[in-house]
Amino acid sequence: MDVIEEKIDVCDVMLVIIGPGWLVATDADGKPRLGGKDDQVTVEIATALKRGLEVIPVLVGGARMPGAEQLPDEIAALSRKNAAEISDSRWSYDVQQVVDAIRATKPRSSASD
Repeated sequence: MDVIEEKIDVCDVMLVIIGPGWLVATDADGKPRLGGKDDQVTVEIATALKRGLEVIPVLVGGARMPGAEQLPDEIAALSRKNAAEISDSRWSYDVQQVVDAIRATKPRSSASD
């Protein structure tokens, strides 16, 4: 089992922080990162979704929730998740909303139970 799988196995919630450049970020060669063969973000999100982990997209910096057609196939389900938004003007309130959402998540049974 690789490190990503080990870490996800002990989590109940994954926060996916999405900024305005998240979809268009590129690697050192100028190729899109998201969905690339070595993209750990895609691997982490896909693994969490497959394992039934509660995944909460968190929009920052005015980012908008991407549609399924904008995402790699293995993480397209992320677009159907309810996103939380954290803005500079409502920072404390917005962060508390995310904290409350995490606290409301029911623990899942892990593979080691």
